[in-house]
Amino acid sequence: MSVKLELSYDDRRIQFLNKEYGIIGFTDYIPKIWGEISKVNWYVNEEKFEKGEKTYIYTGSNRFGETKKLHQIVIKLWYGEEAIKAAYAKNYIVEHHNNCAFDCQISNLSFASNDLNLTKAHSFDKNQPKLLRQAAVNFYKDFETQQYQITIAFTGEYALVLGGKAICVDRIYFLYEDNFRIVYTDANRIIDELLEVGSINFKLLSYTKLSYEEAKFYIPKDEEKVEGIQFTTDEEGNNIMIIGKDAKGTIFFNSIPPNQDLYKKEGKNK
Repeated sequence: MSVKLELSYDDRRIQFLNKEYGIIGFTDYIPKIWGEISKVNWYVNEEKFEKGEKTYIYTGSNRFGETKKLHQIVIKLWYGEEAIKAAYAKNYIVEHHNNCAFDCQISNLSFASNDLNLTKAHSFDKNQPKLLRQAAVNFYKDFETQQYQITIAFTGEYALVLGGKAICVDRIYFLYEDNFRIVYTDANRIIDELLEVGSINFKLLSYTKLSYEEAKFYIPKDEEKVEGIQFTTDEEGNNIMIIGKDAKGTIFFNSIPPNQDLYKKEGKNK
């Protein structure tokens, strides 16, 4: 049996929804993609979904030839028929970076060897969730520049040493050239090192450029007590979330998006 999905879109995303089952899938909205995807029906395997097994959004239509799964169709529409044929000829598959089968944004998809996909399933995909209360490590691919970024959002305090100076950082962004294996290897190394020793050996990473955001600290006013989770704004009007010591560990990030300016500064097509 199959669960049928309803389609909707805004200026950013195409969504695939079934409220009864709580299914939400999505991909990027551009008129060309919507024009193709909206012409067919989309489903999820009911039995697998209810058992909690990994399943994919798919169509029964022949509009896209033998290709039926949404993530495969998305990458075909973006990269072209010849690119996906060449990938399959090398025994490559379409990999979801974040292991979320319903997240079919183009930045979350890459061609990768089947062997590497299996390796990732037993390393990065298992260990990344274990680290979330300390740091969220994810990676993305920019279609326009064909470059990758690994992003890290720290929940606790993390010091980055640059030029002999320690800087407490909130986020780090690593830029990479178009090599999935290198990006995966570095992302996996970062997770392992943070889990095992709580630090990162930057000399062992293969990034081309690094960017970061310094952590912002809230200094309590006279006799002010900071408890729980509070919200305020800084001098520039930016929203700030303040977490008291009693609330630490209760809130954390699943992911942060890439730094788009990093692509623009270093992108091959810019």
